[in-house]
Amino acid sequence: MPEFEEAIFRGQQEGHIRKELSPHLIVRFLISMKQFLAQPGKLDGCFSMRTISEQLMTMLCHGMLVDRDQHGA
Repeated sequence: MPEFEEAIFRGQQEGHIRKELSPHLIVRFLISMKQFLAQPGKLDGCFSMRTISEQLMTMLCHGMLVDRDQHGA
């Protein structure tokens, strides 16, 4: 997916995506997540697709760790 890698690279140059991350690895990570979630029955009954997509987007855009400065650590 060279076009997707190029889009990620442009996002890095514009300051939207962290520059220290490899565009190729970002693409591979996203493809792996998609393939896992596309398997029938993987998440049946756990969450709605809306909840899954909202939480994945939150993790993708904001990460999973809290900012220690804002949480008293």
